[in-house]
Amino acid sequence: ELSLPDSLVTIGEGAFENCKGLRTVYFGNQLRYIKDRAFAGCALTLANLPASVEGIGLKAFDTTVQMKYGGDHIPAQTHELSAERLSNEAYRIYKQEQGETGVQVSGKAGATAHLESAARSYTLQIAEVTDRSAMEIAYARSMKQGMPEKMEVFELSLTDSSNIPIKKLGKQLLQVTIPVSESMLSENLLLYTMDRNGQLEEMTVERIRMNGIDCFRFVTDYISQYGVMGNGTTLDTSYVQEVSMVSMSALPTEQQKAFPYHWILSIMLLASGVVCVCWKR
Repeated sequence: ELSLPDSLVTIGEGAFENCKGLRTVYFGNQLRYIKDRAFAGCALTLANLPASVEGIGLKAFDTTVQMKYGGDHIPAQTHELSAERLSNEAYRIYKQEQGETGVQVSGKAGATAHLESAARSYTLQIAEVTDRSAMEIAYARSMKQGMPEKMEVFELSLTDSSNIPIKKLGKQLLQVTIPVSESMLSENLLLYTMDRNGQLEEMTVERIRMNGIDCFRFVTDYISQYGVMGNGTTLDTSYVQEVSMVSMSALPTEQQKAFPYHWILSIMLLASGVVCVCWKR
């Protein structure tokens, strides 16, 4: 049995998680937030919540717990940053899975994406940013000058059937391919993003032709805003490689990545045979 004081405002994430002997909780009348998994795995069967509660986190209570609300409204569903990590699949609540395993892209015609070791269906939304102020502040802080008007700013948003925005991918990398705007077709590109603290980071960007369309491609482990622009230097088209997209969930460069290895192995075997013959003689 647990009795919480009236002065308590927030019950933190996982605060009493897996306290299997906890059967009864008396909540204080000033409680406002109950964070993710706060009482998950407890022996509670009933939760009498005061009218002051404004938000309840993901899996704060087991589904077997009967919820009673003291107010005339149901508290809002909230979630913590931990639920935005791709690896924390157990922290999210999923609806019925739809679509093939991999990443489907919306919001940008011709764009594709691949997520390493994707275990379910994901949706990547690519949206043009109308309020560029965050990127402008980050660019000015880092470059000590105003952000160029020609920079195109877009926002990535990755979700699964839980509808929780996934921000941090950890060791799993997301490869994104986006058609190049006509104004930048003849130029080399610069690509920038912002981290969680709003700091500007320059990204490695590659120019390719995919199914006859000029595109740029990058790999990231964090979902954020991105800004792309031409750097004023002429693109050397002899280095632009042509790739084909077979499936929305297939990596565009599988054939390209596999190319050198059988040649290298053949050369090594041939060289070792020559050395053996010479030594024998």
